[in-house]
Amino acid sequence: MSILLPVCNSCGSVDVKADAFATWDSERQEWQVSDTFDKGAWCEDCETTVSIEWCDIQ
Repeated sequence: MSILLPVCNSCGSVDVKADAFATWDSERQEWQVSDTFDKGAWCEDCETTVSIEWCDIQ
């Protein structure tokens, strides 16, 4: 089985955040991520909007 890791397409950092939709879960009383998007991610190292690449680490 492959193990995938999201990385910044510009610098290769793993410190990336994806845009996402979250839905309120009344039972748990917390937000649950319902969908994520590869487009429009943020890289903390580059401090800018980037695209995510998926690297197979196995």
